[in-house]
Amino acid sequence: MSKKNKIDSIYEVVRYLFIGGLSALTYFTVSNLTNLIFTISFVSASLGWLMSVLVSYFGHMKITYRVQPNHKIMGWKFIVLCAINLLYTNASTYTVHDIIGFEYLVASGFVVVTLPFILYPIGKFWVFKEKF
Repeated sequence: MSKKNKIDSIYEVVRYLFIGGLSALTYFTVSNLTNLIFTISFVSASLGWLMSVLVSYFGHMKITYRVQPNHKIMGWKFIVLCAINLLYTNASTYTVHDIIGFEYLVASGFVVVTLPFILYPIGKFWVFKEKF
């Protein structure tokens, strides 16, 4: 890999982490603000999640991977990626917290640290791959 490709790859990972952080911040902000209006936590969490998914989808498409949109293909693949995210998050949290016995904070931290190593390559090489 050339020096230019290595630098480009590093910048792509930085963009990925930035969009992921922005998505997490969107979830946190929207869910907490809507919780001031709706006292039902399911509504607040769902609206926060939906907005964070939109930030993630369009942010990774335009900023992280810099690809032209093909929503018919990328859209359904992104839904699969969201399902993988949900399954991994729940399985990891259950394993680390309920089976191994670590505090919930440790389990959620484990998810935050390990999840990008799973989602980044799936996003790069499958969801947002330009040539189909």
